[in-house]
Amino acid sequence: MRLLLVHACSSLRVPVPAGGRMRIAVYLAHPRAGSFNHAVFDAVVEELRGRGAEVVAHDLCAEGFPAVLTADETGTVEAAEAAQDAQVAQHRAEVAAVDGMVFVHPNWWGMPPAVLTGWVQRVLVPGVAYKLGAAEGSLPDYSERAGRSC
Repeated sequence: MRLLLVHACSSLRVPVPAGGRMRIAVYLAHPRAGSFNHAVFDAVVEELRGRGAEVVAHDLCAEGFPAVLTADETGTVEAAEAAQDAQVAQHRAEVAAVDGMVFVHPNWWGMPPAVLTGWVQRVLVPGVAYKLGAAEGSLPDYSERAGRSC
């Protein structure tokens, strides 16, 4: 999967290979209908479809995506359990099947809106978006360096 970052002020250049049909997921995280971010989202979806891509488009705020991470979802090494929330399960299945993802959101206080942060924490989980090795392991032995200054 490729992650495509599109800055709202950049020109839209989305690579979709000729003859190939990519499946791209586009996510909008802005609560106010009619915002500049909505216009960018609409333009991205239209451009991708115009280039022959299969587009899965989500307006996370309008869909009421449940952004609050549960205690059971906080594992970081083992593959995630099946999602109890149907909407989260749907998004996980879609992420596992796409070739690329586009996120459209404002930058508020140096961060994306909470709905996108919650989406990342609940959807991009081990076994869906990445896989880590076992939690066991050892740290390098730095005891011989003890007492020495750098």
